[in-house]
Amino acid sequence: MRPNATNCAPRCRIGWHNSVAGARDLAFRITNICRAHGLSIQSRSMNDTVARYEKMVEQFPQNELARFSLGKALFDAGDFPRAREHLAAALAKKPDWMVVQILIGKCELTLGNKDIAKAAFQRALQLAIEQHHEGPQSEMEQALAEMN
Repeated sequence: MRPNATNCAPRCRIGWHNSVAGARDLAFRITNICRAHGLSIQSRSMNDTVARYEKMVEQFPQNELARFSLGKALFDAGDFPRAREHLAAALAKKPDWMVVQILIGKCELTLGNKDIAKAAFQRALQLAIEQHHEGPQSEMEQALAEMN
């Protein structure tokens, strides 16, 4: 049987709880599995979202929020190399943007750059502690522990 979006998903659900973070991670894993099998699970609305933010970046190339929005849309669409590029541009404008740092780490990890991902997660953990964000702090501590 050729894998598709429907029969890839059940293999990803094992061991995941129904939290928001778990749901995000599940979607992330489903996307990766389906992409590994050459399947596209982008919806038209996802393509429309990316196109909308691409236009915003064309109009305002120096705007870090526009870059973040496009990077996040590309991340959600599974286009990790392009997502990383736009997220890095946003981070260059606002180096203490913890969420962007986390997303860059996830891009790097997905692209197989474990050492770079680890450094990004360590920086995100530092920002989470400095900014008193307990949820992201726990997420980064767990991610780093799993990488060791």
